[in-house]
Amino acid sequence: MILFQIAKDIWTISAYAKEGGKCQVLDFLDDGSKYEDEKIKMFALLNRVATHGPKLSGNFSKPLSGNIFEFKRVRKKGPGIRVFYFFDENKIIICTYAFMKRDKTPQNRIRDAEEIRAEYLKDKRDQKIKIIDREKSDENKK
Repeated sequence: MILFQIAKDIWTISAYAKEGGKCQVLDFLDDGSKYEDEKIKMFALLNRVATHGPKLSGNFSKPLSGNIFEFKRVRKKGPGIRVFYFFDENKIIICTYAFMKRDKTPQNRIRDAEEIRAEYLKDKRDQKIKIIDREKSDENKK
């Protein structure tokens, strides 16, 4: 499994990537299309969580299922950004999926996040996790 480290301080925030290195969370947040201001605010939220921890009010985070949670950026008007995530020990948060929420939370994406968590725990046990620093990865693209 590949993880892109998004933010690191007291907590480490990483995003899941498929074996080819494609990271849906970063692709969504970095795509430069609509809602750019909201996406920048989501990155700021993730950095704040890395520094201060995930104990946020219900306005910014909430549980979705037993092990899956969501960070959220609520807009006054229109859809808001959501990022699904789960916890690991040692103050680690793994983000699995990001999207603009327009209607109900997609249940299939919650199931996908649970499957990614199970894969993560197996790969962690088998020492098969590769962590890539997002900023260093971005520098190499320039």
